[in-house]
Amino acid sequence: MNILIADQSWVCRAGLKTLLSDLDDTAEIHEVASFEEVREHFSKRPAFDLILFDTALPGVTSLDAIRELPWDPQRSPLVIFSATHDRGDALRAVDLGAAGFIPKWANRDEILKALKQVLAGEVYLPRSVLESQASATIPTGALGRTGDAAHKAIALLTGRQREVLAQLAQGMSNTKIAKQLGLSENTVRIHISAILRTLDLDNRTQAALLAAERLRQAERL
Repeated sequence: MNILIADQSWVCRAGLKTLLSDLDDTAEIHEVASFEEVREHFSKRPAFDLILFDTALPGVTSLDAIRELPWDPQRSPLVIFSATHDRGDALRAVDLGAAGFIPKWANRDEILKALKQVLAGEVYLPRSVLESQASATIPTGALGRTGDAAHKAIALLTGRQREVLAQLAQGMSNTKIAKQLGLSENTVRIHISAILRTLDLDNRTQAALLAAERLRQAERL
């Protein structure tokens, strides 16, 4: 596995390298400390198996900088590793194609869990982002190509599927949802697959964002 760590702090890079050894002790890790170096690495190796990107890199003025990189979100999941914890930034990152947003102050287990989730093809956002009651509007892209239709399609879900969706909105894992609802994890996975299919969404994070926004709308009525 080839991993790119883009962070101006050598302390953070060293800490991430140690942590990443728990994911794959044979991984080839590339380190850069500026946006210019990121570009240089992409010119030599256009695809990485995982990219950890610090938004405070010299040369980066906003999250939109990742649009300038020739990366394929499907082949090279990019995770924002940020010293700030702004809900708007986290949702904007997903809207731009990032596979996750991890605060630098997250503990070791949370970071490992997030990276494993991303490498499994899912999108990771901190639970605090999913549960936030902030009034910021979720970017349309974060809900998939059919965000409006997905809102309307919630009415087509079964009662149990809506219960599972409500748990997703709280950032719960399949294991916790299964325990909370008295179901097997396999049954939960089946319900989530059905939810995504019905709502025409790509992943569970989009479903969680949709459900959280729905709850906020209900509270404002």
